[in-house]
Amino acid sequence: MSVYGIETGVIDIKTNQNPNTSYGKSKPERENLIKKLETTDFKVSIIESPTVYESNCKGNYLSLVKLVLKTPVFPNINNKRSMVFIDIL
Repeated sequence: MSVYGIETGVIDIKTNQNPNTSYGKSKPERENLIKKLETTDFKVSIIESPTVYESNCKGNYLSLVKLVLKTPVFPNINNKRSMVFIDIL
């Protein structure tokens, strides 16, 4: 999102880059440097994966799972973040 200078919303192929942070500016720069490594014998692919988790991961994911399992009511939150289990990735 920082590459596009936005904090919420949806990005697609037509969204213009408008980085507003050092990270947002450096990301396309490093991708362009990596792309320069490509040759006819060495293909470069840049994959933007969703958040990757595993069963014993640290951080907020396990806390969220515990909360969901213990809470009879879950708030209606419009969250569009994607996640993928490490074995599926």
